[in-house]
Amino acid sequence: MEQTPRLYDALRQLLGQQCRWQDQRHLYSLVWMVVGLIASG
Repeated sequence: MEQTPRLYDALRQLLGQQCRWQDQRHLYSLVWMVVGLIASG
C-alpha cells in the first residue's frame, strides 16, 4: 500500500473528530480535495 502524505493524515484525523461520518468515503474525498486546494496554492 502506498504511503499517504502527512498533511492527508493530519487532515483526516482532524476532520474525522468533528462528527461521525456515515460513509468514510465522503471524508476521504473531502480530505483529498482540501489537500489539492492547499497544494495548488
